[in-house]
Amino acid sequence: MLVNKPWLMPYRFLFVNFVASAQSFDLGSQLTGASPIQTTNGCTSACSSYCSPTGSGDHAATVCSGTISVPGNKYVSIVLSSNNCNPGTSGLDGGDNVTIMGANLPQAPYAGNELVSYSTCYYNPNSSAVDVTIQLTVNRRDETVNVAYTVFNSDPGGGCIAMALLPVELTNFEAKESNGGIMVSWATASEVNNEFQSLERSYDGSRFEEIKRFNGGGNSLETKAYKYFDSAPSEGIVYYRIHQVDYDGTENYSKVVAVSHFSSKSAITVFPTNVMDVFTVRFDNPTQKNGTIELVGMQGRSYYVQAFEAETPETSLNIQNLPTGQYLVKISTDQFVESRRIIKN
Repeated sequence: MLVNKPWLMPYRFLFVNFVASAQSFDLGSQLTGASPIQTTNGCTSACSSYCSPTGSGDHAATVCSGTISVPGNKYVSIVLSSNNCNPGTSGLDGGDNVTIMGANLPQAPYAGNELVSYSTCYYNPNSSAVDVTIQLTVNRRDETVNVAYTVFNSDPGGGCIAMALLPVELTNFEAKESNGGIMVSWATASEVNNEFQSLERSYDGSRFEEIKRFNGGGNSLETKAYKYFDSAPSEGIVYYRIHQVDYDGTENYSKVVAVSHFSSKSAITVFPTNVMDVFTVRFDNPTQKNGTIELVGMQGRSYYVQAFEAETPETSLNIQNLPTGQYLVKISTDQFVESRRIIKN
């Protein structure tokens, strides 16, 4: 259970024997300076120090993860807060979510541009390091969250949540589109006191349901491989996680993996690839959704965005006035994002 402790703020720790000074990192769908570019649009100019390149509009939900390594027998204080660079768009809304160790924050579900403000503390009673995993699911670049943390030798304020090593050591947990469905696979390097594992699925990144249960290996040091073919998931972003239960009832959750699943992507041709002035994007099977064509330079700068309507067989763009060089043509709908490379002569 996550416990919200508003008193657990950095200024309370000035006289505590900390292991290292406070550190922080940002989570977001496209942080400034990140590579490669994962999403398009949704970064206002007011937030350019956190996300890039600038542009308007939403993108598909994107899961962003960060971890904090907590040494054995140490404590860590964690403070999560929205980078409120644009008060109108920096908060979380429907479809967005934040989790720590697989559990939602008390603020969830989010609505109406709600800013994240949460603090907590964990204790690692083990002799080896354990990671605290934070995951942010957002559909705009403006929606970034700062994670500030400090590691301590002793309890910084009382009531820290005791961590436990996962009794199942997961490896290679992934989900990929396959033959019209999604193949989910993972392996365990070891299992301790493991009664069963269940594969859970979600369409919003926060509400999960069990779709398959696997008997556990009890106590095993052998590598065990698992896989499940999800033959009929709904179209869109699909999220998966592993729910592990011990014989004594102790429960743990894996990280969340996400995959974009659509039954019919449009075959796309971009020609010519060596361009003097005009190039054309042709849809061999015209998409059923409206979308955009974005021209992006090799340094990540967005030079041009043009919208197209559903059922459009082809769209032409004139780039006569752009500098020579290589460009990425990104074709996006809420069903897919595809890229093609061209050279402007």
